Amino acid sequence: MSNKILASINPGSSGTKLSLFKILNDDTLECFYKVNVSSYDKCVREVIGCDDDSVLKVNDLLGDHIDFICTKLVNLVFEHDLIAIGYRVVYGGIYSDPVIINDDVLAKILDLSSIDPIHQLASLKIINKLMNIFKNIIHVACFDTAFHRSMPLESRLIAIDKDIATKFNIEKYGFHGLSFEHALSFLSNHYSISNRCKVIMVHIGQGTSICAIENSKSIDTTMGMTPLGGVPMATRTGDMDPGVVLYMLKKLNCGTDELMNMFYKNSGVAAATGGSISIKRMVESDDPNDMLAVRVFIKGIAAGILTMANSVGGINKLVFTGGAGGLSYILRRLICERLRWLDIQLDYEENKKNSNLISSSLSHIDVHVVQSDEELIIAKACRNFIIQSS
Repeated sequence: MSNKILASINPGSSGTKLSLFKILNDDTLECFYKVNVSSYDKCVREVIGCDDDSVLKVNDLLGDHIDFICTKLVNLVFEHDLIAIGYRVVYGGIYSDPVIINDDVLAKILDLSSIDPIHQLASLKIINKLMNIFKNIIHVACFDTAFHRSMPLESRLIAIDKDIATKFNIEKYGFHGLSFEHALSFLSNHYSISNRCKVIMVHIGQGTSICAIENSKSIDTTMGMTPLGGVPMATRTGDMDPGVVLYMLKKLNCGTDELMNMFYKNSGVAAATGGSISIKRMVESDDPNDMLAVRVFIKGIAAGILTMANSVGGINKLVFTGGAGGLSYILRRLICERLRWLDIQLDYEENKKNSNLISSSLSHIDVHVVQSDEELIIAKACRNFIIQSS
């Protein structure tokens, strides 16, 4: 299988990522190419090669990021035998596992786009485009919501009329599941995690959510029915009084589409304070607006961590992942200092190095950092389907 490759595509809120993996003779995966196309700073970051032999190239993005990814994939695979493409899809409804994409799955993804068209339609656009180009290979959908299907009813229930909730499938779905799944897999492979271990994971990127895990399963999470819920984010509202929405509908005389755009792109701690839309930039800034935004953000994350700890009855391990969670040592320090009354003690040098274990030996709670790799989880799902069909 040495010439056979898989492609993982991750359309996110801040851009799109593409990774290519070789399937080695023992069915293990080796990533040999990555590209991250940012829709915020219009930048293309390519990593060619593996680990220490990799080369980084940075260029400006010209045109649409999804069109760029599709063209890049077509140009890259002509020397290889591309046998499957996997896609991150935010909403999967009741799906609890990855699925091979067919017409029924496409219809379901489209139907769910009414809940969150911003993420769902971006995934559909790239899926449809590549399925038309690569017609004779397997296409796999990997859902962010699938990881959270293990949540008990008390975590999923939203406190509105039961008949309405049932009719319209209104419940907490949770997100960032692929990121949490990767972090949990990494911890399980490198550290001792018993079934009784209470793990709180914090994914911080343009979207931010926190997950409570016990027995290696999601028990609760801060995001709700949509990626707008939970802690205040850079440009998204997070949880807020529903009365605010009713009040704004009256005062602004606007429709739901306008409110959706406002709540996703022009809200959050950046809009509330006039600060930067980048969390990583905020924490490194001495601008008063950014400093206020950081305080609001840190307060929200700390509260979310405690809410998740309540769902599983404690914390044994606190895990940071996601773009900012994995790379901003200042952000992690500020969060842990806010929670220092829990007797969390960091090893500041290890934290600066983004090491996998950043708590000191005196800490009551182990604090870990895991660099997010949703693309690897997607590739593994594709590989499993290939093995099953062979």
